[in-house]
Amino acid sequence: MHQCAARVERQSLADTREGLRCLLVEDEALLAELLCSMLRASAALISAHIAKSVQQAKRMISRNPPDILVLDLDLPDGDGQDVALHLISSHQNPSIIILSAKLNDFICDPRLLPFIHSVVDKTSAYKELAHAIGDACSIHREIVEPEGIQAKCRIMSAREQEVFLLIGKGKSSREICSILNIGLSTVESHRKAIAQCLGTSGADLVRIAAIHCFKVEHGLIEERVQSD
Repeated sequence: MHQCAARVERQSLADTREGLRCLLVEDEALLAELLCSMLRASAALISAHIAKSVQQAKRMISRNPPDILVLDLDLPDGDGQDVALHLISSHQNPSIIILSAKLNDFICDPRLLPFIHSVVDKTSAYKELAHAIGDACSIHREIVEPEGIQAKCRIMSAREQEVFLLIGKGKSSREICSILNIGLSTVESHRKAIAQCLGTSGADLVRIAAIHCFKVEHGLIEERVQSD
């Protein structure tokens, strides 16, 4: 088994042709093979390899960082998010797709939010992953903020903009309450107003907020606060 893993790692080093590289980190062998066969059929990918543990994934990433990381969170030797953190330290802008059987329990490390492309339910992973991979392949080269978001942000109230940026930093509603010294119902009202303004909600709202926050903090866009 160790020889097989080493062979896969060496093989990943040989994929130097033009194209996108994908690493699937999944310890369930049958699911991993099924998903990887689908990934390898994608014309947009030059390579797709499997890692079955945190340590194996980190070794493969250190040798040849993938453009797209498909990641199970519950791995035998640790938290899958450690793999993603290792990747963003060596790749300027990867796309990360999370596989999870417990979507409601998933709490994302705030440092990863700008790079999370999607979160896929493992119970329907094949169909959802196919869609997510196709989408990630088309946008992974830049951190993409949906068209019109900046203009919509400018018409938010000052408080809504504050809440929006805190959402982008991975703060929960209760944490936002504490930071801004306002009630939970007020935060929820702001979140609803923001969702209505942007035409999105749930995980997609968090993703857009994270991208916007990342761009503001790195000076890629100017933060403009509308006076109340």
